[in-house]
Amino acid sequence: MEQEKLEVNQSLNIISEMITASRYNLAEDRIIYLMWGYAVAISAIIHYILQFQLGIKEAYYVWFSMPVLGIIQTIYFAKKKKRKRVHTYVNRALSYIWLGFVLVLISLLIISPQISWGGVYPVFMFLYGIATISTAGVIKFKPLAIGGVISICCGIIAAYLAFEYQLLLLSMAIICSFVIPGHLLKNAN
Repeated sequence: MEQEKLEVNQSLNIISEMITASRYNLAEDRIIYLMWGYAVAISAIIHYILQFQLGIKEAYYVWFSMPVLGIIQTIYFAKKKKRKRVHTYVNRALSYIWLGFVLVLISLLIISPQISWGGVYPVFMFLYGIATISTAGVIKFKPLAIGGVISICCGIIAAYLAFEYQLLLLSMAIICSFVIPGHLLKNAN
């Protein structure tokens, strides 16, 4: 009788550990939102200042820091994947949402000479909005959805403004859709 009770308790402990291991930790990935959020917001502001306040034509070079961050993120997720034994639906869904985002973003960068930067930046804001709203739905985190809606609204407004102001709106969009939710994720369960 004592052995059966011990086996039942062990089984319940194992089930409890599996549930805990498979639970998506919202706060764990906040570093990615903060890293990209701050990097894009600061790069957009620096680009604006260099090109439109100081008259430096090569101000766009500031964006070359993005591939470096992409490498850092790839290393981060590779190490995280090695540590994690359980892959959940949430992890898989988020991976595909953000893979789609990155592929479309790269595609836009490739075709941007044909469209013009003034035509591409509003679409970037739409992409940020779609990705963060989709992520919000998967992880059930409303601040990401609100930030995504704000990002889409910024994209609509940006479509009617000169490129210099699009840079400022991009900064605002990314602060609302990445930085603020990234900080709020710290306390989310």
